[in-house]
Amino acid sequence: VDAAKQIILSPRGRDNLHYMMSAWLEYSRVSTLTKTNVENFETLRDQMREETRRFLDAVVLDAGGGVRELLTANTTNPTSDLAALYGFPAPAADYASVTRPETAGVGILAQGSVLSTEASSSHSSPTQRGLLVLEKFLCRTPPIVPATVPELPAPIVGETTTRQRYEELHAKSGACKKCHEQFDPIGFGFEHFDEVGRYRADEAGLPVDSTSHVPGADEPLFEFEGQNDLAAGLASEPEVQACVSAQLKVFAFGTETACLGETERAKFMSGALGFVDYLASLAAEPHFGGRQAE
Repeated sequence: VDAAKQIILSPRGRDNLHYMMSAWLEYSRVSTLTKTNVENFETLRDQMREETRRFLDAVVLDAGGGVRELLTANTTNPTSDLAALYGFPAPAADYASVTRPETAGVGILAQGSVLSTEASSSHSSPTQRGLLVLEKFLCRTPPIVPATVPELPAPIVGETTTRQRYEELHAKSGACKKCHEQFDPIGFGFEHFDEVGRYRADEAGLPVDSTSHVPGADEPLFEFEGQNDLAAGLASEPEVQACVSAQLKVFAFGTETACLGETERAKFMSGALGFVDYLASLAAEPHFGGRQAE
């Protein structure tokens, strides 16, 4: 296990863990995006991807953080250009750690790369952001997208908020409600953040409502008020811990076979082990060194 941890923390091991994180959360897609309302976004998007990489270095690799730290850390690692975009204090040097302002969200789900990727070119998307949490942190399979999905009408700035449009077109529509009620409510928790992750107190003068809930089978798992509260609730939710630990096992072993890597899983789920230590512990599992023939 000690040798496995040394490998994980080596330069190539770190790259491998970053590959896993990027494949899991898909934040590297930000490098292919355009944002029509953000000047010079093409020069900022690669900085966003690197900001997330440095955040993961600091929180997960160097500090040994687990799911709670990933979701609730109140720091990030922007360039001076990104800090200006977000409205943050300037870092001492590009990609140095800064503490987020209280309104600026927490953890991986407040990263500009994540929020930009899960948004449209000109406005936020509660659906995309809700689906990210549904699939990646709750391991729930979203419904199959119907063959014909009506386009959302263009927003009328200053007349309705993004949430109001989505509620009108999804929550109040019989054809859409059954699917969207599974993930749109989660996405509403991010509505204080625009299409590139900048905090907004209001949306073109209209009040933003980020109070919502995470749907459960019969009743909400929990209610929340904004992204900070959502992140804290997710970090404490056993379903999230089970989901993330399962995805780490799949990454390590290359199979979704159940009951692998269970020896230290409870410690990871409780927060006693971080990502690096849990991954290293998998090297001591029977499945790591031997396989049964089919």
